[in-house]
Amino acid sequence: MPSSRTASPIFLRKRCRKKTSQLRHLLYTDSLTGLPNRTRLTVDIKGAKQGTLVLVNIDDFKQINDFYGHTAGDHVLIELGAMLARLSDMTLYKLSADEFAFCSPTSMQRSEAEALFAAVTAQVESKVIVYKEAELGIRVTVGATFSLENGMEKADIALKAARAKRKPYVIYGESLNMEHQYQQNMQWLHRLKSAVDENRIVPFFQPVFDNETGDVHTYECLIRLIEPDGNVLGPELFLPVAKKARLYDRLTFIMFEACCSYFAGRDDRFALNLSVDDMLDEKTVSFIREQIIKYGVGGRITFEILESEGIGNYVEVADFIAMMKGMGCRFAIDDFGSGYSNFEHLLHLDIDYIKIDGSLIQNLGSNDNSRLIVEAIVGLARKRRLYCVAEYVHDATVFEAVKRLGIRCSQGFFLGEPRPDIL
Repeated sequence: MPSSRTASPIFLRKRCRKKTSQLRHLLYTDSLTGLPNRTRLTVDIKGAKQGTLVLVNIDDFKQINDFYGHTAGDHVLIELGAMLARLSDMTLYKLSADEFAFCSPTSMQRSEAEALFAAVTAQVESKVIVYKEAELGIRVTVGATFSLENGMEKADIALKAARAKRKPYVIYGESLNMEHQYQQNMQWLHRLKSAVDENRIVPFFQPVFDNETGDVHTYECLIRLIEPDGNVLGPELFLPVAKKARLYDRLTFIMFEACCSYFAGRDDRFALNLSVDDMLDEKTVSFIREQIIKYGVGGRITFEILESEGIGNYVEVADFIAMMKGMGCRFAIDDFGSGYSNFEHLLHLDIDYIKIDGSLIQNLGSNDNSRLIVEAIVGLARKRRLYCVAEYVHDATVFEAVKRLGIRCSQGFFLGEPRPDIL
């Protein structure tokens, strides 16, 4: 072989072509399965209009990685890739960590496509993949489109629709109307970012009354978005977008600082909602501590743990509660009674009071089952030396029923609506 000093131009060109070929192979090939990758698929369908694209996504693949380890997950991907390749003459691609794709330049008939999807799901679900001593069963969800124009987006829309509807597959069609939903999401994201930049994310304060004295016991701080025309929007309209767009932490910071600064010059107690994710995030916890110290409000804050978020990391959550209680804070479980798990929370967490879910309270005057459940909750709270708050007290009948049951505090529009300022 000639040395680099004496290499001929022909030799150099051959070596250059070989290197280029190797790099091209690496660029367009999934290193684990040896299948063409997402980059290759993007190139193959660029500019195409007709054709078929099928996404095959492994359900709950993360659980396999978390429980058995990534080596087991890799084994599943290799086995599944080989299985799928035998089911169709279409080109098979390996996309993201848990996703494959079939692609063909011709559009399939619907009946032919449905037969393929049925074969894919049946084969996958009947196949047991053995890894060491473990037998791994997997399921897949399929999304497909018969047009390659914006094919990846359409197939992904169909896949998301299949997941949402809990169907094994969905074929993209105008009836999905998901593109309109994407446009709405982008509009909400723009409105939310503008509100953040223009300081239009603000707290409203709703009083929680002591049923014995009639005095305000606490003010719950509730997030609101004020539109440029003055219209006030509730969190159900923008918090889901904030979570998906990773703006939720920003809103938490805005709310916490605004509330701490507002109550710094007052003697009132106030309550703030906090998710389990908030309590486990180091940056959020550090910010909370800084604001409590800065405004000197630790002895007047109650954190309401959102029941809907679920609590699984009891040790970490209990550590956060202990730390905040050391600063004078109190804790409540919100929406208590909305699920079976919350009774277990009382065994693991140092809670001061519970807020009984509004779905139970609002029917208290007319539904015997609701009354029996609330009575049981109140009785349990007394034994645990906790006090209860009734949420969604919306009329006089419910208010009287709440007081008869010996519930300590009440909150609802009948007693006081959320306001931007405290009178």
